Amino acid sequence: MQLTELLTAAGRARWLLVVLPVLCAALWVGVHADDSPRATSLATVAVVVPETDTSASAVAQAVEAFRSALVSETAVQDAGDAAGVELVVDRDVTAERVGTSNLLDVEVRTPPGTDVAAVVEALVRSTAQELYVAPVGIAQARLDRADARYTDALERREGLTERSGLLLPIEAYRAKESEATQLRVALTTGLANGTVAGAGAAALQEALDRAETDLARIGTAVDRYEPVQDEVERSRALRADARAELDAVLVRQDAAVQPETLDVGAPVTESRRTLLVRAGVTGAVGGLALAAAVVLAAGLLRDRPRTHRSGPDPAPARGAPGPASTPRRETRRARRRRSASTPPATPTATEADTPDQDPEHDGPRTPTPVGRR
Repeated sequence: MQLTELLTAAGRARWLLVVLPVLCAALWVGVHADDSPRATSLATVAVVVPETDTSASAVAQAVEAFRSALVSETAVQDAGDAAGVELVVDRDVTAERVGTSNLLDVEVRTPPGTDVAAVVEALVRSTAQELYVAPVGIAQARLDRADARYTDALERREGLTERSGLLLPIEAYRAKESEATQLRVALTTGLANGTVAGAGAAALQEALDRAETDLARIGTAVDRYEPVQDEVERSRALRADARAELDAVLVRQDAAVQPETLDVGAPVTESRRTLLVRAGVTGAVGGLALAAAVVLAAGLLRDRPRTHRSGPDPAPARGAPGPASTPRRETRRARRRRSASTPPATPTATEADTPDQDPEHDGPRTPTPVGRR
């Protein structure tokens, strides 16, 4: 069904297309009549992107993440509280990326006389805090785990040192091994050339036995010490990496709130007339949409097909051809169109030319005598 037919079927409801927009515009203007004008400022924010990945996709992802955090309710409310003004999301703060760069155009609407630069700085600071709270927390948690692992390794190493009595078991093992080697060489050489014999040989052998016993004891300590020392070195390296990652995240967070990344323009205060006109247009558009929905619904309901309730059609006689199709439902417009398209019945040419012709006979009509039935 065409739109014009629906509007025609709606009847007087078509006047809602005029009445409702006017009423809604007047109502919306009355609601916003007490609103004070706002000052609009345009600021440019440079988004800090990670230095490790400067591809187009990485830059776009970083800028979009910053923009989403900038216009979030948390960041806007925190900035408003810090600056001492009331800010509403999607009304007072909007942001849009500038082409394919890392710049954002931020539009801020504040009451006249507000320090817009302070508002933008608070907004960017709140955005950076919200955006980097997760990376900072992750890096800090990783550093805490590395610190705990390193501390545990140091404690285990100190315990082994106290039990063995060796500050550096590996160095002690090397020294004792060198001592045992020298005693073994001296004993072997003395016995070979006859310079060592009797008590001297027995003393060298006893010293060599003590050195080998100490070497075995120190070797056991070294076997227990080496895994702990390796764990100390690994945990120290992990701790250094976690510290570097945390420092990098903190540097990016600090760079995001530097004054060099902000460029705030002069505020432009809109007039009260502009405020009321905007409110009226908004109300009129809403009222027009509502009226269009109501009028179309009324047209559909009034032009809905109806069922004839006069009873079933009489059955045709046997052998007589029935109608090809008898519609059970038809609209009033269809009935009016059919009645308008059916011409009135007119007498045929024979009846008009011969009014006295008897329709039942071929001859002229014979008048009936008076008093005869």
